[in-house]
Amino acid sequence: MQKPNIPPVTVIFIAGQSGAGKGTQGTMLREYLTKLGAPVETLINGDLIREFNEGEDFIARRLRDIGKQGRLTPTMHLYYVAYSRFIEIMRRSDNPLILWDGSPRRESEVVHFAEVFSALEIGAVTLYLCGVDDATCEERIIERAKVSPHRNEDPKRKVAAHYAPGNGADMLKLIATMEPSPQWPILHIPIDATGSPEEVHDRIKVTLFELQGCGALSLPVYLG
Repeated sequence: MQKPNIPPVTVIFIAGQSGAGKGTQGTMLREYLTKLGAPVETLINGDLIREFNEGEDFIARRLRDIGKQGRLTPTMHLYYVAYSRFIEIMRRSDNPLILWDGSPRRESEVVHFAEVFSALEIGAVTLYLCGVDDATCEERIIERAKVSPHRNEDPKRKVAAHYAPGNGADMLKLIATMEPSPQWPILHIPIDATGSPEEVHDRIKVTLFELQGCGALSLPVYLG
């Protein structure tokens, strides 16, 4: 892999449609990097949104309804709960590595992140989990609701949101046309998410190893 023309990577996005395995891979990657001694901060969109939505105020009730219907949380709300946490991390840490689970989800979000990261002169990598068929994603959404009742979502609508105009599928088309640069400091890397969680994790480790080898990912530990 050649070094991409972007600033040093500070953010690793783990993205993909609902049920693709983002949460599982985010947890496995965090544990792997932490075990090696890499300083890692974690942002999990779903957890932040659910934490906010626990209230009984009008906004919390409406956003819970949106989640149960399988619709994506409005982008403005995501910015409020997740982007504000990102700023907190950046202000208290000296050049941290941030694992960001669940972003970007839409064309508008990836454009916004590119603008912000360009201004801050930081780079990002989007590990997009792909290849998992819709039926498998729906089955996983149903299964996780059994162990996490607060995640009682409509699986078909949740998966279908990926194909809505401007959402995941369209976002992928946009990213594929953009050449990484200081003005577009986001490197997009598709990850084959089929197979066991361990197999997918191994593919991600190989990808990060290659990024470190070409100088795009700077860490105080060797990902060998």
